[in-house]
Amino acid sequence: MKIGLMGLPKSGKTTVFNALTGLSADVDAYGSGKIEPNVGVVPVADDRVTWLSELYRPKKTIHATVEFVDFAGLAEGAAKNEIFSSAGMASIKNMDALAVVLRNFPDAAGTAPQPAAD
Repeated sequence: MKIGLMGLPKSGKTTVFNALTGLSADVDAYGSGKIEPNVGVVPVADDRVTWLSELYRPKKTIHATVEFVDFAGLAEGAAKNEIFSSAGMASIKNMDALAVVLRNFPDAAGTAPQPAAD
């Protein structure tokens, strides 16, 4: 399964990505204009698969995995040609699910997130 993490810049996407994958991707990398997403694959441990494998002794046992993809933040006024390029859209389209990460914490300046104006 492939899950894409999307949201605004500095919303905590990479922090969530690091927590889910156990990796240590640089949380400031996207601030420098990085467009390539972080990718992490996490094995899904299931004792039932291990038990069945021991019982039937197949030639090969394959456990399920979840692939998390941390996309760059979509800022208002950003270069849409880079973010919504055909390659970028193809990678988003290939996800099985999209998780939107919303910031609900103050930034370094102490500014809390503001509700969107209607």
